[in-house]
Amino acid sequence: MTSPLKGTELVACAKPNANQGLAIAAERCGYGKDTDTFMAELHQACKEMGVDLNDFNDLITEQQRVKKLGGVEIAPDSQGSL
Repeated sequence: MTSPLKGTELVACAKPNANQGLAIAAERCGYGKDTDTFMAELHQACKEMGVDLNDFNDLITEQQRVKKLGGVEIAPDSQGSL
């Protein structure tokens, strides 16, 4: 079993998993079901990076929110149409 992630590695893992929810992000970052320790370490890691983390949902990017809500993606038909 590997040890739980810390510091920038923890933030780098938590951020893309945030839209899956707290429990899944904690598990994928090595904290199993211990969401309290996960959040404490995440707050500490963000603080060390100079990032304010008020709530776990702060990690969810606008792009992730749009995908979750089923927003519309606008893109050219092909690379030649750029």
